[in-house]
Amino acid sequence: MGCAGNSSLLNLQSKEEGFLSFDYRGSYSTKSFILSFSRSSLFTDVLSKREKALFSLSALALSDYIEDQLIRSLNLEYSEAEAFRVEYIASSPYTRSRGVKASGLILKPPSNEPLPLLIYFYPTLLNKNEAPSLIPPTALSMDSIEDYRLMLIFLALQGYIVMVPDHVGYGSSEDMLHPYLHKQSVAQTATNFLQSAVNTLREKGAVIQRELFIMGYSQGGHGALAFAEAMQNRSMDFEIKAVSVGGGPYDLLYTAQELLDQKQILKLVVAPLLQSYSYIYGWDLNDIVRKESYADVVSQIYRQDSLQEAVEALPSSTGSLFHPQFLRDMGTGRGDFYQRALEENSVYDWDPDFPVLLFHVKNDGIVPYKNMEIAYRSLRSGRRSQIKKMDCNFKKVEDLIGIMDDLNRMRGSRTTIEPDHVNCNFIHFLETGDYFLNYKN
Repeated sequence: MGCAGNSSLLNLQSKEEGFLSFDYRGSYSTKSFILSFSRSSLFTDVLSKREKALFSLSALALSDYIEDQLIRSLNLEYSEAEAFRVEYIASSPYTRSRGVKASGLILKPPSNEPLPLLIYFYPTLLNKNEAPSLIPPTALSMDSIEDYRLMLIFLALQGYIVMVPDHVGYGSSEDMLHPYLHKQSVAQTATNFLQSAVNTLREKGAVIQRELFIMGYSQGGHGALAFAEAMQNRSMDFEIKAVSVGGGPYDLLYTAQELLDQKQILKLVVAPLLQSYSYIYGWDLNDIVRKESYADVVSQIYRQDSLQEAVEALPSSTGSLFHPQFLRDMGTGRGDFYQRALEENSVYDWDPDFPVLLFHVKNDGIVPYKNMEIAYRSLRSGRRSQIKKMDCNFKKVEDLIGIMDDLNRMRGSRTTIEPDHVNCNFIHFLETGDYFLNYKN
């Protein structure tokens, strides 16, 4: 199948698109969120064995004082958030079908007050049951590092209507191949989801402000910028107030070249990209990988429930997985057929007319830090530039542990852990919560 076109062709709503169902998933109190949040593995990993025992006991009987301190520190405005699973029909730029039955998650305080919208783009999912719309019915079963859905509750408790589209290939569309890092697909699906969800909420009496905040991390950081670019000049009744993205591969060609230059391949990134682009752009996997069996594995990875298990059959060595000619072409600029697709799906070369925060960790072993700097320089060169960058650090975690230390009088030594691509998603939620407050009416 050939190139699917560009994002300027996005449709807001066609006759085949629209709302299908709206199902209640559960309710999450501030107390249950705080209890689960305070048991985060990131907090407990820095404690000594003795402190962990005290910390675990204290989390189960969190004092009103500590709870109030955390609520203020986290800027939680509401005492409860409700979750709803939405099904809708979206158009698809990469299939010939009339539409895709897709799904997503809505989290909102049970309030009649007018609230701003926040659309969140999810990182790469390793398992089918981790789709946002399949959020567990209780916050107590979620870890803020291992299950990002807990931190979506955090955003709703801050006073947003949080909307999270499932990746195509997950949730209600799990029988479809996932268009990994395909710019037009994610923008189209998210646009359809936003319109369907807003229309449904308004029919149910919700009062929604015009303000729209956009956020995403890793794969979701790429998706968030793709959506923001597509939305910037559309005549919808929303005003983009601010965008915050973290750890995303904004310059796909540079990111791919860096990954392919390593001796050990990041299979959880490269395999989904090859599967997606072989289907959408007609890449011949047998021209890319050394064995037909490897090509079969790549083409079928989203037919399994676990992405991690699916890629285990592939070698970890770059030289063992790829044809030498493919690596030479990608490294020297002669792989035009491949490079054009990567350049077309990059999201760093445009001029936002709203504030954008680029968040990254310096020693990111998955998405190179320089990729963020490329995006920063490019976006900042625009005439309407309001671009800010921030490096991931654990100061907010240390401040929160300090609040909870007051309960246990814990003053022992700390285990040093380093910020990385995974745990900095948690920090990105905290930093973005503060960043968006600057633009929230």
